[in-house]
Amino acid sequence: MIVADTNVVSYLAIEGARTASVERVRAKDRTWFVPSLFVHEWLNVVTLHVKQNLMDRDVASRTYARGLSMVRIDERRPDPVEIINLHLRSGCTSYDCQFVALAEDLGARLLTIDGEVLKAFPEIAVRPEDF
Repeated sequence: MIVADTNVVSYLAIEGARTASVERVRAKDRTWFVPSLFVHEWLNVVTLHVKQNLMDRDVASRTYARGLSMVRIDERRPDPVEIINLHLRSGCTSYDCQFVALAEDLGARLLTIDGEVLKAFPEIAVRPEDF
């Protein structure tokens, strides 16, 4: 079981330089969780790809659905006190802290390439290449 941040899911759903390393993680563990915030972040990722003419609307729609199919969305609302405490401890955004909190709650690793998160939460956060 893994908690994957939005960028990691994008590397899996959208072919790119990091796709191979993320695919290796996926081959080892196919159970990926995300907080409900992911739905909004993921839509923003595919929308930005459309805006930058990297994909058209129809490809973006299919990519969005594909990304959602790769994860299990944890629908619980995050505890605001927990998120604020994680922020105070780390300086990371509340968005990032929601992924950290979910990983902590599930006793899972957080798969990310975010340098601030990796530095602030080395006991939880791991790069795909190091998984």
